[in-house]
Amino acid sequence: MSDSLKLLVPWQLPPLSESSLTHQDRDFLEEALSEFRSILCQSVKTGDRLIRLEAFLAQFPAFDYDVTRNCEQSLLSDRSLEVYDNYFEIDHIETPQPPLAILASIAHCALAFSQLQVSDSDSIKPEDIETQETGFRAYLDLFERIYLSHS
Repeated sequence: MSDSLKLLVPWQLPPLSESSLTHQDRDFLEEALSEFRSILCQSVKTGDRLIRLEAFLAQFPAFDYDVTRNCEQSLLSDRSLEVYDNYFEIDHIETPQPPLAILASIAHCALAFSQLQVSDSDSIKPEDIETQETGFRAYLDLFERIYLSHS
């Protein structure tokens, strides 16, 4: 998996009623979600969290995806999307495995934030760190509600 952030195109986000998973996918996602929560909730040094997040992402399965530069279902022009994606190092993707893509994206963001904390710890306020970590936990709660509570 490349270092760019993989974001599902908005039109591929499922309504709650359509989030069905195979038993194998559900088992993997439950275990991965539990491990990811454990990483985010333990009060460990940022360097240790960084190592754990890198290990978590390294064991994450590869998933099939296509990078899209097409905005036919978006309000943005193709050129606007391309400029935005290049600037923020994002790939908008379409995949038959949206839950894997979303969970990997959240983990990738947590890893990038941890790397920022290690490299520039003096410029990030403790309250900003707590806000960001609360946000990651909220995303995991939302992920669980969408993909694991209804299937």
